[in-house]
Amino acid sequence: MFTTQERFDAAVIQQMREVIAAAEGQEVLFVGRVNPERRIVSVEVFARGSETSVAAPAEFCERGDIVLHNHPGGVLRPSDADVAVAAGLAEHGIGSAIVNNTVSEVYVLVEPVPPEEIAPIDEEALAGHIAAGGAVSAGLPHFRERPSQVEMLRSVVQGFNEDRIVVA
Repeated sequence: MFTTQERFDAAVIQQMREVIAAAEGQEVLFVGRVNPERRIVSVEVFARGSETSVAAPAEFCERGDIVLHNHPGGVLRPSDADVAVAAGLAEHGIGSAIVNNTVSEVYVLVEPVPPEEIAPIDEEALAGHIAAGGAVSAGLPHFRERPSQVEMLRSVVQGFNEDRIVVA
């Protein structure tokens, strides 16, 4: 068991307290974003429930996130349903925790798994392969550089690196 001050930014604690108070102490499900130090730096509300349960929609989460919900009675002992949901989320690298209504204590069932760092594709090196003097030209005696192909390759690489859609 941790105090929330050890694991949550102060603004997150305040936001969660306000949302739980507005829900009149009923269960509220939050999805938290965690920094590399495992500190919860932001939360979003994803569901509100009853005194004893709340839906846990996993499709709103990403690897490295943590799902948080409050136990209105203040007892942070996980139920069988809490453990089952935590196990399912853990398969996707998503953590799970329970807080009390005052958001002063947190019981972490599963720590979130940090997302893998993805190294960006080296645009210059890749474009060099299809430019004059590159690897492709060395293997093709009648090679002719096509600037539009180099430009298209650069656009596709930027799309991968920036996680956006490119139509070519």
